[in-house]
Parts: sequence; C-alpha cells; structure tokens
Amino acid sequence: MSDKTIHIDNHDSEADTCRKEVLPKLYDSQWSDDLILEQRTFTDGKIIVIGRNKTLGLDKLMKILVPVPSIELQREFVELLNKTNAVKEHHKQTEQELTKLIPSLLDKAFKGEL
Repeated sequence: MSDKTIHIDNHDSEADTCRKEVLPKLYDSQWSDDLILEQRTFTDGKIIVIGRNKTLGLDKLMKILVPVPSIELQREFVELLNKTNAVKEHHKQTEQELTKLIPSLLDKAFKGEL
C-alpha cells in the first residue's frame, strides 16, 4: 500500500476510516489538533429516543458525521458576530443617551423653546 492510499474497510463507518487512515496522514504532514476538525459531540450523556424512525435507527444516527465549517469560515463568522455585537452595543448606548435627553426635550417643548 502506497503512502497516498487509503484503505476503506466495508465494516468501518466514515468516522472509523477517517480515524484509521486520514488522521495519521494529517499528523505525518505536521498538522496539529487545532487545525483538524473531525466531528463534534452534542452530548456526553444518554440519548433518549422519543418516537421511532424505523429507517434511520439510533446506530445509524450516531454514525452520521456532522460537517464542521473550515477554520477560516469559523473565524470569519466570529469576526462578523463581533462586529454585530459591537453595533448592538452602540445602539443600546445611543438609546440610553436619547432616553436621558427626553425629559430635557419635553421641558423645552412645554416652555415653548423649540
């Protein structure tokens, strides 16, 4: 088997194949764990099945790999989220300042100073 060949066993899931074949090749290429996004676990606890999906089943469900966006896309998302939060904070501060000005504005309006 050449260094670039990946052996896929019919009994292995996609995740098994990735762990056995792909990850070692990434490590050999000097990739670090922070660059490798394999899959994410949603819960460490027991999964309680409510209702039945007879075509999928729990075993098949647990083998489904959930795609994770690239690190570049994740960073871009975080940047946009930070910008959005900054705009929200600015709007909140502006609203507070305007709320403080309303009594003064009403006072001038009732005095006929507008």
